[in-house]
Amino acid sequence: MAMARVVAILLAAGLLGAEIIDRIVVTVGHEVITEAQLNEELRVTAFINGAPMDNSAASQRQAAERLVEQALVRREMELSRYPLPKPDDVEAYRAEIVKRYGSEDAFRAAMRRYELNTGVVDAHLLLQLTMLRFLDYRFLPEVDVSSRDVEDAYQVQIEEWKRSHMGTPPPLASLRESLQKQIYEARINSALTAKFSPGHAASFIKLDYPVAWLDQDAFTAVHLKERDAEAAVGEAMMKQPELVRDYYTKSQLAQGEVPANVFGKRFLNSYSPEGGWYVLGVPGIYTVGSSRGTDHASPYTYDTHVPLAFYGLPFRPGTYRTHAEPVDLAVTLASLLGINAPTHAVGRVLTEALAPPHHAEEAAEFPKAGPDKAGVPKAGRDKAGVPKAGVPKEGAPQ
Repeated sequence: MAMARVVAILLAAGLLGAEIIDRIVVTVGHEVITEAQLNEELRVTAFINGAPMDNSAASQRQAAERLVEQALVRREMELSRYPLPKPDDVEAYRAEIVKRYGSEDAFRAAMRRYELNTGVVDAHLLLQLTMLRFLDYRFLPEVDVSSRDVEDAYQVQIEEWKRSHMGTPPPLASLRESLQKQIYEARINSALTAKFSPGHAASFIKLDYPVAWLDQDAFTAVHLKERDAEAAVGEAMMKQPELVRDYYTKSQLAQGEVPANVFGKRFLNSYSPEGGWYVLGVPGIYTVGSSRGTDHASPYTYDTHVPLAFYGLPFRPGTYRTHAEPVDLAVTLASLLGINAPTHAVGRVLTEALAPPHHAEEAAEFPKAGPDKAGVPKAGRDKAGVPKAGVPKEGAPQ
């Protein structure tokens, strides 16, 4: 598992006489882990394992690492819709711990010794069970489309090609990507056929990785409405763990049913009421639809972070690392033109990249006409302030 950079923070006591409520020992992104959380983790771990309390530096470091891992896993779970364990599952897990202590009374007595209560223990058991299941789900061995699968599909396609073409057939390398897509598409259609029209082969989707376009007529024939059809396709795509890591249906996006984070916002901004029924798959990290060219399906920062360059006198030279989006372009240009921003514009003026007004510099370099104290028109002096030859004072005879 990739680990985020961990920054230790030391808080000085007695600053301006303030009382320290809790000490921050670790930060993970914008999330903080306090000394109280660290101590609670040590106590709960010792309690579950039936071991003596270990407050050594090494044990604290291990507890901090566990809390960091939990924070990272929670963040990844937010990006997906991974369901929490049911109450019965948590109760069964608790029963295993009780069994280790021999009885419910011994279990509760141990909780008191470790200065814990039922709420804290149950919360930790839920978290542990959730993480164990999520990690099993997330890191299951993937069943990729094998080379043999691709070769078999290639032979079938070449036989069809030979019936209508002459000469040398295209090599396998040139068809590999399209064959892989066909295999995935066939697997998904096969799963949907088995579920909705067993014994009657049907083509329910066309796969344009990572988007699945649904055949509305095929689903209508099996009496499935749009929302249910899209959800079924999304689940069928998830059965191919090497294909996508999550999905969003058109119906979900239309209702704004996405996580309240940047990731969810990006998919919500991809919603279009046009195009029929569809499902947007979330591709794996560093996965693209084609090795020949680019696409617009990746939601990850490394792919969505692109440069924005301005050139011309209105702009201040430099590199600016503030947040900017394409929607900022229209309002910035409107501001430079001195006109109102478009009615539905939601961006901001990128003021950090704009040069200051040039009026003061122009006034200094090109003074307004008119006499100075000596009666010589300002335009009649050179840069050193000496009157130019042949330039009379104002009011002098010509």
